[in-house]
Amino acid sequence: MSECQMIPFPLKARVAKVRRVAEVYQRKDGNDRKAYWRSEINRLGDQLEVLGIDEAHIDAQLDEFKRAVQAEINRRYLVGSNNKGDNPKGAA
Repeated sequence: MSECQMIPFPLKARVAKVRRVAEVYQRKDGNDRKAYWRSEINRLGDQLEVLGIDEAHIDAQLDEFKRAVQAEINRRYLVGSNNKGDNPKGAA
């Protein structure tokens, strides 16, 4: 019998989760922000561990998720800053 390997859906591709974490993260500050991030990362890591994913792959998945959340935060910032000065009736 051949051995099979579990391949989870990539965390970085879970767009709704990435957006939700970025949204909540941005609303928090200081220690609340750090605690929220740690709890999310720990929970996601635990989910992958239960699936039998090895530590190296878990770390890689969490790093990619972190980059995806940061990209979403950057995107939200750019969209928000672009909307602030786009009033065509404003002074030229």
